[in-house]
Amino acid sequence: MDQGTFQKQHAQQGLQHWGEGSPVGTLLVTCTDPVLDDTLFQDFAGVRFLLWRRPGPTIPPSGSGDREAEQVLQRAVEQEEVTEIVVCGHLPSTVLKNLVEQADEGEEHRTKDSSTLASIVRLVRQKYGSLPPDQFHQAVVEENVLLQTANLRTYGPVLEAMSQGRLQLHSWIYDVEHEVLYVRGGSESRLLEASGRFVQPPAPPVPIHDPCDIYLA
Repeated sequence: MDQGTFQKQHAQQGLQHWGEGSPVGTLLVTCTDPVLDDTLFQDFAGVRFLLWRRPGPTIPPSGSGDREAEQVLQRAVEQEEVTEIVVCGHLPSTVLKNLVEQADEGEEHRTKDSSTLASIVRLVRQKYGSLPPDQFHQAVVEENVLLQTANLRTYGPVLEAMSQGRLQLHSWIYDVEHEVLYVRGGSESRLLEASGRFVQPPAPPVPIHDPCDIYLA
């Protein structure tokens, strides 16, 4: 399949169907920024997967009142019977930078998503202190992916499927500039097997949130 013909098939309940073939084995959660569409996604043309776009990406914990999150995860896990959920952040992230700026402007200027990031910004500053802008942004991207993966575990269908060995969670970061994909664990991922961009990540420090393996520079 050439690059021009690889596109989403249709959308339902916030989910987009991409690629060809069957079954749908993966739910890929990415940012609303389409930067991955013409780069990383082209590697997955022969693999059918579900795509769920969230700013950041951010996934609220269960019980937050986000009906889309509840419906999407229930559909993906119980109806589509995905065997893996991948949370994929990317560097650099314009959307995430804008949300961080909103988080820094104060409570009255924050959106729902930037309020979620406010705690991450505080944690990164407490953990690393003063960092150059690029390194600070990278740290926020990394900690954000960790938190969103942790939030997935608060949803009943996700936790039940994981406890039964039917579902795995993976966390990725795509480096747009160098066109490489950093991932720790999850070497059996159907999407990962289809990608030629994977490189071994460096050893991570102890993260603030540690729900599963994750790339940390």
